[in-house]
Amino acid sequence: MRIVDVDPGDEAQLEALTRFVDRARVHDDPDAFALTLEDTRNDARYGGDLHPARHCLVLDDGVLVGHVWMHVPHLDNLHLVEAGITIDPDRRGRGLGSRVLAEVERRTRSLGRTTLWIGTADDAEATKGFLGRRGFALATRDARRHQRLALVDAGEVDRLEREAAEHARDYVVERLQPP
Repeated sequence: MRIVDVDPGDEAQLEALTRFVDRARVHDDPDAFALTLEDTRNDARYGGDLHPARHCLVLDDGVLVGHVWMHVPHLDNLHLVEAGITIDPDRRGRGLGSRVLAEVERRTRSLGRTTLWIGTADDAEATKGFLGRRGFALATRDARRHQRLALVDAGEVDRLEREAAEHARDYVVERLQPP
């Protein structure tokens, strides 16, 4: 097994990573939002706070069998690393995830961080069990909500926007694009 850092400028790596993660998503969490190449590219280049996430490919004899991402906050939560690990569903249960997690823990320690936060779907019992056996505990829960825009009453949205505008005269809404 080799863990290879993704070059944010390498489109082939970004495309392979995106395809791999989305295939696993369909298996593990089909209700989650699909990952796009643009999402991957932006995260690898800019991150959520203009500090890029670290993406890695996990290779076994040259075959992509896993993905790791690590976000290292620079502005707050300076004790924390947020990470995600995806292992090919057909290769799970063979120790690969344990070896990858050990490397993520090593990298977290080498950064001087004391907390490793790894997310998983709430109903991913196998993943929760895997993490629990390695000393991780549930810290937070996220809500996932989907809005089907075709079913939204556009007139009602316009009415609510007008109503909200009356209470928001001191605010400006700006749309920012990543650099």
